[in-house]
Amino acid sequence: MGKHNIPLDQKLLNRCEFDPVSGCWNWTGFIKNSGYGSFTARKKGKTVTKTVYRWAYEVFIGPIEEGAIIRHSCDNKLCINPSHLETGTQKDNMQDRLTRTWRPITHCINGHELKSPNLVSVKRKRCKICAYERRDKWYETKGKFQYRKWQNADGSPKKA
Repeated sequence: MGKHNIPLDQKLLNRCEFDPVSGCWNWTGFIKNSGYGSFTARKKGKTVTKTVYRWAYEVFIGPIEEGAIIRHSCDNKLCINPSHLETGTQKDNMQDRLTRTWRPITHCINGHELKSPNLVSVKRKRCKICAYERRDKWYETKGKFQYRKWQNADGSPKKA
């Protein structure tokens, strides 16, 4: 079966890591600067790009009502587990934020501390180690050309 014949639900699941503790299906594909996953697929003959959790909701649950947003009950931006997704309004989303115990993010999803110099973006707190690992994994899967690993001998990322 060619890559264009793979069903959309399988394409989404192929780019997930399943967390047995939280039950989250963590997206490992493209991640936007906002921290949300993004996915491009063909829908009704057109190429459409949108956040991956919206794709997941539409594929696994059904259509999203006009004007509705998708909320994560797990508060994990990368989760696409349909049992963690629900529709609502922006007001509902803000109410969720107020009622849930909000805490500052100190570690990435893989447990790396989010402090300088391990930050790609200070404002959005993106983990540099995870970014390098994703980049290295991408290059290894493509395997078309040699590239320089940007690491010290001990495996830590080189400073810019």
